[in-house]
Amino acid sequence: MQKQITGLLGQMSELSDGIAQLNTAASQSTAIAKQLNVGVNGQGNTPVIDGIAISKEKDPAKQQALIQGKVTTIAKNSVMTPQINQLATGIKNYTAGVSSAKSGADKITANNSKLVSGSSQLAAGTKQLNGQVPQLTSGV
Repeated sequence: MQKQITGLLGQMSELSDGIAQLNTAASQSTAIAKQLNVGVNGQGNTPVIDGIAISKEKDPAKQQALIQGKVTTIAKNSVMTPQINQLATGIKNYTAGVSSAKSGADKITANNSKLVSGSSQLAAGTKQLNGQVPQLTSGV
């Protein structure tokens, strides 16, 4: 019996050490999350999402509302919001530019036959003029 008690005490000690390591890891991850939050959202916009309060709420809709309220507040005041808006504007401008370039390419393609026809007529006219050059120079 004494051996069993000693064995259980050893296991409890190992369990206690494991719990302490988990607590340390949790504290470290919380610190990293806070640093990330400050980096993304700015110093004055670091609301705490209370996981305990959320987990105590039994109504899934209310849980979702709690989470969504915090996330909305963070997103609204995020220092990244202006950058995201600039990115969206840049994408919109790029898309408009691509659309304009495609429209221009479509016009060139549509007028290609006219360009080829005009080029052929120009070549024929140039050939005709070249044929008249000897007559013009003989009169000089």
